[in-house]
Amino acid sequence: MDKDRLYRFDRLGINVIVDHQRGGICNCDIPYSDDIQQFSNDYDRITQQAAIACQNITDDSAQMDGSHAARFLDRLQQTINELT
Repeated sequence: MDKDRLYRFDRLGINVIVDHQRGGICNCDIPYSDDIQQFSNDYDRITQQAAIACQNITDDSAQMDGSHAARFLDRLQQTINELT
């Protein structure tokens, strides 16, 4: 949700935090897959790449972050409360 607009995403990215080789952290988005082996392969590849490069790997076309989700759910609950 951005500026009171809800966006529909065709894909889902699972955001994970990774320790990188310089001792810090970075985050990366792992594409969701119903195939657990594919998800595992993507997870291993992307987290290793982020850890080595010490950089975030994000997919802006698939990821709704927690603050967006929380605001959406809060507004949804407010609407439900108003209707009941």
